[in-house]
Amino acid sequence: MIIKFPVYVFVSLMFFSCGTADIKSDGHSVQVQTTVDKSPVFNPNSITKEEKEIVRIDANKFVGDVNKIIQRKDFSAWTKYLEPKYKERLESKNNLEQASMSERLKQQGVVLKTLFDYFIHVVVPSRSNLRVDDIEFLSENRVKAFMEEKGQRLLIYELERNGDSWRIVK
Repeated sequence: MIIKFPVYVFVSLMFFSCGTADIKSDGHSVQVQTTVDKSPVFNPNSITKEEKEIVRIDANKFVGDVNKIIQRKDFSAWTKYLEPKYKERLESKNNLEQASMSERLKQQGVVLKTLFDYFIHVVVPSRSNLRVDDIEFLSENRVKAFMEEKGQRLLIYELERNGDSWRIVK
């Protein structure tokens, strides 16, 4: 697309442009194409073994703290560790209906209606004794946490760190 601008408009566009411009001129006609600069892509290979181990230990401590809250059945404290969008997904009608379809809950005659029900019937029995044996970096502040159990590598949480605190995001 060719856009015709007077020269002073062209100079102003060049001065205030945030992107790069490929310019072709034929008299007073100017073609301006701008591109948005992309931030560097995170490279998980840039994390050293020592840095990875420090983050794994920190994530494991966080998971240990969450385990204690779950063991105490402290619903209110548990919800504070959930990223708000993740909490919304967990308490959605669709998630509660799907979780209610598990064989264990069907056998017990449990139908989940609230996030508290989900906490008591799903989280407490299955997530009170987790540990972080390995992590994978998704970004500088986000990791997948894994536990090795019976020769299997199980994804237990996706965690995100903001400053010194962690949140469960998945």
